[in-house]
Amino acid sequence: MKKEMTSFQRRKIMESIRNSSEETMVTEGIKDPLLRKKNTFGRPEDKKNWRHFFDVIGLMPESAKKLRVLDVGIGSGLLSCSLHKMYGYDIYATELPGILKLKKNHKVFNRILKESKVVLKGVDVTKSKLPFDSGFFDVVIFTEIMEHIPQVYYSKIFGEIHRVLRKGGVLVVSTPNFLSLVKRAKFLFGLSPEFDLNSEPKFNGGTFMHLREYTKEELVTILKNNKFKIEKVKMSNLFYGIKSLDYLQEIVSLFSDNMKNIIIVRAKKA
Repeated sequence: MKKEMTSFQRRKIMESIRNSSEETMVTEGIKDPLLRKKNTFGRPEDKKNWRHFFDVIGLMPESAKKLRVLDVGIGSGLLSCSLHKMYGYDIYATELPGILKLKKNHKVFNRILKESKVVLKGVDVTKSKLPFDSGFFDVVIFTEIMEHIPQVYYSKIFGEIHRVLRKGGVLVVSTPNFLSLVKRAKFLFGLSPEFDLNSEPKFNGGTFMHLREYTKEELVTILKNNKFKIEKVKMSNLFYGIKSLDYLQEIVSLFSDNMKNIIIVRAKKA
């Protein structure tokens, strides 16, 4: 059940998890890119990004029971661990096997997962089925993942997410907005709004660059085509840590929601 918390209480919970991630990085010399300080939720100097984090959590469904949640692509673990500490959800998660292998001996990272009772499995969702029974989850979270995956795999991935959700279960998806202020500015200056795919760094079968970004309408269409009913769409901002750019983005976003750089959608299993 989602409990009411003050902004201060929520921030303290997440900061304790973030600090644990930073401790992992310092004490164990982690080379995993997903736990470096440049990771979105691991930049201590960029407090504004907590707002986006709360936007994702805010789309979690209300429930009188403890929810069973799957986080596809756990990343730094901040989202999974925070949801457990805030609301007591039963958390399951997946990560690419190659990345999970890197994290195997990260004692602090594994400790914070253990404290939050996160069940973590190595799965490449482009190649394998999710290792869970049909209808096992109340909620599936798929945040900042689909932009890294070729479109050809979407039918398979969303089909698996649909399968493991219970009847009426909820999917929360977030991904970058192709029509954000920064993307429009790059286009005006003759630059590609997306990354140069020829220069993308590859890592353990995946990529940390973006293969494809979407508009709000495109994301909604993809989910509808994969048997999900759209319940709510919210635009949010991640900030870059460049004061002038972040300030401009925040001001422009006050006048146009579509200029924000993240799309968040809550959809129900149809």
